[in-house]
Amino acid sequence: MQRCATVDKTNVALLRLVIDEGEAEALIQAQEKSAAFFIGDDKRAREIAEAQGLKSVGTVGILARLELEGRAGETMVLVQELRDLFNFRVANEIVAQAIAAATEPL
Repeated sequence: MQRCATVDKTNVALLRLVIDEGEAEALIQAQEKSAAFFIGDDKRAREIAEAQGLKSVGTVGILARLELEGRAGETMVLVQELRDLFNFRVANEIVAQAIAAATEPL
């Protein structure tokens, strides 16, 4: 069991060379649990996840999908609230792409 923790710490440390600690740990967790998805907003972390065979989805993609399913309000309104309250940074083009892609199955 100790070996796994050491391997995990090493993997996180290696990933930390190119992405933040939170994303690195999330990627390691996704690998360990054989997850089908990686949920994250960092572009580089999503590229790494996809290179590992994981489908990546970000906050805006989740919001767009929830709107499509009738489980959340309008995506653009929610994104603006995130911008106002939490300094969430995302280009309107990315929001539009996420809304267009929301019809694709997750």
